[in-house]
Amino acid sequence: MCLIETASSYAAADAEIPLRLMPVIQPELERQNATRLLEDIEMPLVTVLADMERTGIALDQAFLRNMSGELSQRLSEIENQVFNEVGSPFNLNSTQQLSKSYLTAWD
Repeated sequence: MCLIETASSYAAADAEIPLRLMPVIQPELERQNATRLLEDIEMPLVTVLADMERTGIALDQAFLRNMSGELSQRLSEIENQVFNEVGSPFNLNSTQQLSKSYLTAWD
């Protein structure tokens, strides 16, 4: 099977599935008063998102690097505050160490 035949079967399924799901989804949208949200916001954004995927977007890399540095510094400050409150450093990503440190701090 060639690439076009393979892609066409997937494209057909991608188009057919939403059509089959619409009778199931429509009553739920109406129940949640979300029909206008879908029609006025979500659907118009589909073309915008597709264009963004096709062309890409520009990022201010210097700004993002600066923001990353600021966030890392702030995270370090918060970690130090936690360690000072508890009395010793520990792995904040470890729920086990976190629970032990929390209990120790409040004894």
